[in-house]
Amino acid sequence: MQLELGDETDLHGGLTALVITIVELLIEALEHEAVRRMESNDLSETEIERLGQRLNALEDELDRLKEQTEIDDEVTGLKQQLDHVVHGALDEVAHRHHSVQRADRSSSNDQ
Repeated sequence: MQLELGDETDLHGGLTALVITIVELLIEALEHEAVRRMESNDLSETEIERLGQRLNALEDELDRLKEQTEIDDEVTGLKQQLDHVVHGALDEVAHRHHSVQRADRSSSNDQ
């Protein structure tokens, strides 16, 4: 996989696109974690509301930055390139977490 940050004369725009892309991917991961925590009743109604407001504010600010710097297409391209990497990493973390939980349950049942 080759990531392109724009042409050499637009390094600033390319770096800005990369940073915004990474922040967008982190927000997506936070949203997935928030849903998981909501489904397991780990968050109060107040925490859910506050989290939703903060995530929306971050997304609004990123949209404003993309419009201001005119890098929406670059962000979309980078995000498509990075999406599968991030999702693969998240799947691996979830798999390891579940494996540890199963091992813990197995060892406690043996006692």
